[in-house]
Amino acid sequence: MYHDRVTVWVVFTKDFVLEPFFFDISITEETYLKMLKESVIHQLKIKNALESTLFQQDGAPPHIYRPVKKLLEETFGSNIICRHFENNW
Repeated sequence: MYHDRVTVWVVFTKDFVLEPFFFDISITEETYLKMLKESVIHQLKIKNALESTLFQQDGAPPHIYRPVKKLLEETFGSNIICRHFENNW
């Protein structure tokens, strides 16, 4: 059963779109971290796209959760655009 509210999150590049993610709950720091670890980064590795990806996000609380920031920095280095990272947008 789904809640009345659904959040959709999608990753896209100039070459491909990863499958969208549907959350029938609010996205928490932990659910965002889990999605990045188990799906997004994994799919980008399969497509050999980690090094060429410029990861962009806003400053929503799940995006600036310390473990999320650490994972993104370890994975994308300086290829992150976010107001809480080196490349502010």
